[in-house]
Amino acid sequence: MRRREFIALLGAIAAWPVAARAQQTRALRLGILAVTPRTGPLWVAFEQRLRELGYVDNQNLKIEFIHVSLQDETIDAAVTKLVRGGPDIIVTGGNELIAKALWAVTKVIPIVVVAIDYDPLALATSPASRDPGATSLACSPSRSTFPRNGCN
Repeated sequence: MRRREFIALLGAIAAWPVAARAQQTRALRLGILAVTPRTGPLWVAFEQRLRELGYVDNQNLKIEFIHVSLQDETIDAAVTKLVRGGPDIIVTGGNELIAKALWAVTKVIPIVVVAIDYDPLALATSPASRDPGATSLACSPSRSTFPRNGCN
């Protein structure tokens, strides 16, 4: 009986690294492009909610946060850098210039635009306004019953 237990233990030890690797999943890569800093109340609340949902930065989530000014060349460089990083999804705090720049650069990466002072779906450049199958989600509290009807 000792021999069988020993062989079973060796088998378990040999299989352990394979099982451990199978359980490891790739971290979700989230790109955020904003005119407000990461320490601002919007982004602090956003990251807190992500943690509540089980997404923790540098564990199962990798956040690349880029804070930009509202100058065209700064926005274009930041958008290019963010898209080249290959995020799984991009979130922007709703500045119209940033949204337009993101939509112009990528048609593959899903983009979430949270707009406070304008309706992103009304923009002629919004993929969601032209194509129901687009990879963009636009949210605006000005749309009827946010978020049920406010996000498209």
